[in-house]
Amino acid sequence: MTLQIPIDIKAALEDVTALGGRIGLDTKRENETYPNVTMVPNVSVNPALRGDQRTLARSHQGQVDLWQATADEDDALLEEVIAVLDGISMTRSAGLLRLQISGWQRLVDPDYEVIHHAITYTVAALTPVS
Repeated sequence: MTLQIPIDIKAALEDVTALGGRIGLDTKRENETYPNVTMVPNVSVNPALRGDQRTLARSHQGQVDLWQATADEDDALLEEVIAVLDGISMTRSAGLLRLQISGWQRLVDPDYEVIHHAITYTVAALTPVS
């Protein structure tokens, strides 16, 4: 499940035209322009459903980072990214998974004139493993 989550997130974010396809994994590409998005897919993984002395499903916590130039900060872009991410459904052999936004933080780096929105999410199984 873990390796597929970033692919699903990237595919969903491709629909956000303001990003212009500037979507990376873990770190932004060198000389990348703003706005852009980076993803950290596995901040933590925890058991979500247990039974018969084994873990039946896990929840994955991750982060999507929206980077914008301070002078061009666009709250509508943040809301669009959140709307696109929240509720992404993924079908796997383990069952139906759903991405849910947990929250976000706005961080400012005045030295580089960058706004960083750290959007955290959880991906968990809606249907248990059979």
